[in-house]
Amino acid sequence: PIVTAVPPTQSNSAALDQDGTDYSYFAVVNFGSNATPLYMLMDTGASATWVMATSCKSPACLTHNTYGPTSSKTYNATNGLFDIAYGTGHVSGAVASDTVSFAGFTMPLSFGVANSTSDDFLHFPFDGIMGLARDPGSYPTVLQAISTAKVLKSNVFGVNLDRDSDGAHNGEINFGAPDTSKYTGSLSYTALSSSGGDWVIAADGVGVNGKSAGITGRSAYIDTGTSYIFIPADDAKALHG
Repeated sequence: PIVTAVPPTQSNSAALDQDGTDYSYFAVVNFGSNATPLYMLMDTGASATWVMATSCKSPACLTHNTYGPTSSKTYNATNGLFDIAYGTGHVSGAVASDTVSFAGFTMPLSFGVANSTSDDFLHFPFDGIMGLARDPGSYPTVLQAISTAKVLKSNVFGVNLDRDSDGAHNGEINFGAPDTSKYTGSLSYTALSSSGGDWVIAADGVGVNGKSAGITGRSAYIDTGTSYIFIPADDAKALHG
């Protein structure tokens, strides 16, 4: 199932649909000369972008929208290969490039075209992953492509993940400026604690209703690939206590 979000009113923004379980959040991205629409998971926990290939025979590919050389006149195959193992799921295939359009702008992008996907992706509505981490890996990231294309006044982005039970269905991703209607007060800034490509910050303390759980000195990954919060078992016990 797909729960469709309302279109954002702010420029350079895209609606974030979800799967109805508050687990995966994805936007429609149009690929190539025919503007082929694909549901792409907006994932700050990954740097690689990939789509399912038309030539892919994996069960997950056969139940999703796919993309390949016949999908676009501007499709450009390369000699590159990619192979990625996630916490859940594995994909591999070739690297291609084409134009992509989303959030009100169009730009060239390199991305993986998966000829093989694990069955984990049978359980998700999205057709691929748009990696919003900072590490370039084997080909440039989406954030690098946006910066190179010079389509924004400021190279910043913000994400609002809605909860299905709230009924508002107003999830969105904003590029170039935050959506001030989604928060109150002033934005604060936290230095990243990783020199790599991940969005990692220091978690100085954890508590409930102003009472500390005694959890300090942790690193936290800001990961839109899932809305779940994962912590070590002992920390979970202290927090729930």
